Amino acid sequence: MNHVNPGNSSVPTLHDQLCISRNFSHQDHQGSVRTVSSRKVLRCKQALLKLGISRSSFYAKAQKSSRYFDPTFPKPVALGLRSVGWFEDELDAWLDQQAFTSTVGVA
Repeated sequence: MNHVNPGNSSVPTLHDQLCISRNFSHQDHQGSVRTVSSRKVLRCKQALLKLGISRSSFYAKAQKSSRYFDPTFPKPVALGLRSVGWFEDELDAWLDQQAFTSTVGVA
């Protein structure tokens, strides 16, 4: 089965994307073997549950025009034309930073 994208070899095929999302070693069409680490993407509902904040607070932290804007808040990742997600490890790091800054100065 040929997994090469004939139009543009720099664009990953569906096979490549599946290998990346599952943390597989993959042999590309040129014979190179690469291992890509897996990063889990959470959709909005999952991210809200992880962070424990409301949907409006979630988007307010990401919106530059909001008075609640947080420049350290993780940026969304486009998954398609009308869908986005957030990397779970970035959300975890943001949560850790929030916990650290809220305990600094507490004796």
